[in-house]
Amino acid sequence: MSPRVPFLLRTLTPNLAANNAPTTYAFSLSIQIVFPFLGRLPRWIFPIVATAIYLPVAIVGASSFAQVLNNFLEIGRVSCRERVYGE
Repeated sequence: MSPRVPFLLRTLTPNLAANNAPTTYAFSLSIQIVFPFLGRLPRWIFPIVATAIYLPVAIVGASSFAQVLNNFLEIGRVSCRERVYGE
């Protein structure tokens, strides 16, 4: 492992939180639009619920991230081949 890798990890890690914040807030707005009766609840509850859902999923998924990424890329590869070559 290159000595620059820990530095890059420390530098890029805050981006994860910065990218998740708008997503969880958008989740709270969307859930209140889809289910109007939930509009009576404070909006800050929904990001907490979303975080409680995706945090355990992320922890479990971290152990098999490479395999999941390979599977996802394989789906994209097959889809592109079907579109390009009509197979």
